Amino acid sequence: MASSGIILNNYYAERLCSPSRAALLTGKYPIRLGLQHYVIRANEATALPLEEKVLPQYLKELGYSTHLVGKWHLGYHKKEYTPTYRGFDSFFGYYNGFIDYYDYTHFDESSIRFPEVAINLFLGGHRNFGASKHQIPEAVYRVWGMVSALDRSVGDVFQALHNKGMLSNTVLIFSSDNGGETNETIGGYSSNYPLRGKKYHVWEGGIRIPGFIWSPLLQLQEPRVSMQLMHVTDWLPTLYSAAGGVMKHLGNIDGHSMWEAFLNNTESPHQEILHNIDPIDNLAALRMGDFILVYGNMESGTESWSGHRVLEGMRQPESMDEWVYINGSTTREILYQIKSYLPKVPDSWREQTEVRCKRSRSTSIKCSPAEKPCLFHITEDPCEINNIADSFPEKVQLMLEALKDYEKKAVKPQSKDPDPHGDPMCHGFAYVPWMDPEHISDCPFF
Repeated sequence: MASSGIILNNYYAERLCSPSRAALLTGKYPIRLGLQHYVIRANEATALPLEEKVLPQYLKELGYSTHLVGKWHLGYHKKEYTPTYRGFDSFFGYYNGFIDYYDYTHFDESSIRFPEVAINLFLGGHRNFGASKHQIPEAVYRVWGMVSALDRSVGDVFQALHNKGMLSNTVLIFSSDNGGETNETIGGYSSNYPLRGKKYHVWEGGIRIPGFIWSPLLQLQEPRVSMQLMHVTDWLPTLYSAAGGVMKHLGNIDGHSMWEAFLNNTESPHQEILHNIDPIDNLAALRMGDFILVYGNMESGTESWSGHRVLEGMRQPESMDEWVYINGSTTREILYQIKSYLPKVPDSWREQTEVRCKRSRSTSIKCSPAEKPCLFHITEDPCEINNIADSFPEKVQLMLEALKDYEKKAVKPQSKDPDPHGDPMCHGFAYVPWMDPEHISDCPFF
């Protein structure tokens, strides 16, 4: 699908799951929702605010049915905060993060595991919580097994849409919600190579993410690797526009519709992206044109480059396309049938997506964001090696002033300690909206 769609090669999300999901559904930066600090943990009475109108509610007004499969991760302490009360006609999935991909249990800091309902569909390669090697196909390990399952699941969905004759009017989007976790001691086996940083960082490795959009409605004649600047907040207005909605009905949001830019291959309406302002962690990051400014409590040395190329030690095939498709591909076969497989030359579309560092990390110019802001020309230096703050003091000052303006729109982070009344042991070993009257009880376990 990516090879026959638009690959989003300049696309950003938030550094963690809950903030990205909130931004996706509201079109607003997490600082405006109180979700700028961390994920919403199990039993935490934090949620996407009820006053926020979200994507499925907008789509229902345009006549669509709306369904959610997979992870919610936006709060559930009262039923009003759960998906079917927020515009979704149905929900089949789980409320929390940190879910085992095979037995669907939730993993918390005490290492106690409780079951959650889930489905083997749309599974992303987050962290490998609790999965042992015998659970994963013999040919792959850890995250490879998750990606393999994801690949098959997406093929099944594509096949189902084709069988129902729905592909011609389908918009299919693939997106991560943050950079990969690379710390193997906590179950991270991802790679953000060659970008700096990882999940939880506002370095590029934590927020610049893979994504693409595929649809016959785009009327593409050849594969496209887009360098149009895009943020996860843009999906709400983009999909609303594609569905025929009027932009003024979305009110004061931060996202922009990318639909016309996709159709006409024109410049992105984005010139600026707020990556975050977190007053608890004391960090901030802003993209303005070709520049990115970062400051606050972050790793500052070469240790913040993490991850591997993944293919080290492997004999490289002459053609990656031919290697990937050696055992066939359901999706590619369908694309051929509907005359929508666009690559003319194998691998050419892949080569256009590669990120290359022009300097090595050993020659990096010192950046200590906890001491003073660091500035990078991100289009020329995507690996954030060359700190040019001292050479462009006016740009640094301009971007600091912009961050002050954003800070005026911010609300206090909602983050709270988990509420023991929400412990599954108090509710038949299930995660429930524990503050609803029907679930309030005297729990004997604390």
